[in-house]
Amino acid sequence: MNNKKLPHQIFYELGEFICNSDTIIESKKISKLVDTLLHCKYLDRFNLTEDELPVIASAWYDMIENSCNYWDAIDLLKMVYAPKSTCLNKLPIIIGLLEKKVIYTEKRTLRNATRKKLHIEDQSPVISFSSHSLLENGVVFHRDFVKALLDETDDIEYDRTSPYSNNKEFLNDWMVYLKKLEELSWHDYEDRQLNANIEVQTAQDLIQVIDHKNLIDTRLKVTKQNFPLNELVDEYQLDENETIILVYLVKQELDGNESNSDTILKMISNDQHEHYLNRKYLNPDGRLIGNGLVDKTDSSFMMIRGNSYRLMPDVMRRIITNSPLNDSERMDFFLRGNNLFDLKDVNQSFDSLILSEELKKTIKVSLKTFNLKTTKVLENWQLFGEDNKLNRQQNLLILLHGEPGTGKTFAAGAIANSLNKKILTSNAALIQSKWVGDSEKNIRRLFIQYEKISRMMNNPPILLINEADQLFSNRFSSTKSSVDVMHNSMQNLLLEGLESFNGLLIATTNHISSFDKAYSRRFHLKLELPLPGIHERKKLWDLHLPKSIPGADGIDISELASLYNLTGGQISIIVKNAVTQAAVRIGKKRKLEISDLYKFCEIEQNTMFDRTISDIGFAVS
Repeated sequence: MNNKKLPHQIFYELGEFICNSDTIIESKKISKLVDTLLHCKYLDRFNLTEDELPVIASAWYDMIENSCNYWDAIDLLKMVYAPKSTCLNKLPIIIGLLEKKVIYTEKRTLRNATRKKLHIEDQSPVISFSSHSLLENGVVFHRDFVKALLDETDDIEYDRTSPYSNNKEFLNDWMVYLKKLEELSWHDYEDRQLNANIEVQTAQDLIQVIDHKNLIDTRLKVTKQNFPLNELVDEYQLDENETIILVYLVKQELDGNESNSDTILKMISNDQHEHYLNRKYLNPDGRLIGNGLVDKTDSSFMMIRGNSYRLMPDVMRRIITNSPLNDSERMDFFLRGNNLFDLKDVNQSFDSLILSEELKKTIKVSLKTFNLKTTKVLENWQLFGEDNKLNRQQNLLILLHGEPGTGKTFAAGAIANSLNKKILTSNAALIQSKWVGDSEKNIRRLFIQYEKISRMMNNPPILLINEADQLFSNRFSSTKSSVDVMHNSMQNLLLEGLESFNGLLIATTNHISSFDKAYSRRFHLKLELPLPGIHERKKLWDLHLPKSIPGADGIDISELASLYNLTGGQISIIVKNAVTQAAVRIGKKRKLEISDLYKFCEIEQNTMFDRTISDIGFAVS
């Protein structure tokens, strides 16, 4: 034995003897070479038999000498055995070499397998080959076997037995597994069905999926640490398909991709039948969505394949870092790609809100009811009745109405500031759509998304609907067109949404008369913000005309408040225009004059749109 020879050299030498000679002496040499190969350490993992070695050697020699790398199974056997009838009986040798990954063929049968396990205990392995298929398809050398012959086996084998050292390493293995599952899902179900002949690439993708999942399971068995993903699985009793969906949504979120139901179901299904049954995993009452682990969002107008799904932000953070999100991070998640809301920070305060003290007090008292302690007292007084005691919602719906510029949006900001909340704003322009059915869908999304936000945040924002009269309008008593039907449908959806609303909602309007009367009982507090009287106008002038403006300290605001019946919004516009005019002057003249304010007060008053002035006051329901 020449220890310096590599296996490919020995196989070449053996193949040369087999193909060119048949003397007794050379038969002894053949036996010696066969014995050498049987004890070659490079080939231990292939577990080759004495019958298989001559076939391999003949093919290797033919490949080197004749540049042939593709053989008909019978022709390959004929190099060693004759006649052809004998070769047919020797086809099991070729099948054995295929199962040992010495050679491979374009077709193979997969049996006793799913993507979950490589084989069933005490039964045959997942891949099998048939004699009739070998008569139809040729064979070639397997890449792994050629690498072994040339001593080019990878120096670093993937660690399949050691425990995971940290969560990152564990999730990295999962990400590889999900990538392989994705690649497998690109094949049609018919192309990767079990117990049938399938293409080599499809079979290879399926085996890689099964093999990598086995790797994860093997390493987890020897890992003492319990990772956040496993804790979630135990906590919510998730099965393997639900776990795959969770981690897949983590991967999609990290990759910046959306996931629709078709993609997800194909990942966890082996055939069309399973695809249908697995819809249960994406049902609203399923464990994933029902427990708030996954968020389902309505499809956009142009989306063809179902709804999109994403992991809830706290679940995402928990799986990756095992740490909670703050409210700001949760809000960023919910608003990403959302076209129904705008988030507003507020800096208004009740001190800056120019209203009568009685009206301010009414607002503040109403806000005090918006806390659990006060609600508990009212429950004890049986205000809500025994039947509704446990179902009492923690909500407050306020309607602020009045002339333009009377401070409705400002008052909403002051309310939010007093509760240390942010404001989510929406309006008719964001909700109404020219596409049939989309307006109704947006109304549902408005309430559903706000409910999700409220449930997940420690301090939910206020929902502010500006110009609410464009949405909360009178229903038609008779519907003469499809447009009338859709309008009434929208009103009914809004009424239902307000009825079940849980949180704090503020609606503002300049035209309360256009509201449907059914909305009256939906709002707990309906306040008219009146036009300011002379006392309030003085405060407004003082608020909008800071002393930091040159010349402002010499202006008599009492005269302005007395002469002009203006709202706070109008006063703000007048001051900005007048100060801008003063700022363009040069030298000593660059200061505000009373004449600047008179000029723009006249312009504003003379160009006001017609309106009906309401009596000052408020109504509480």
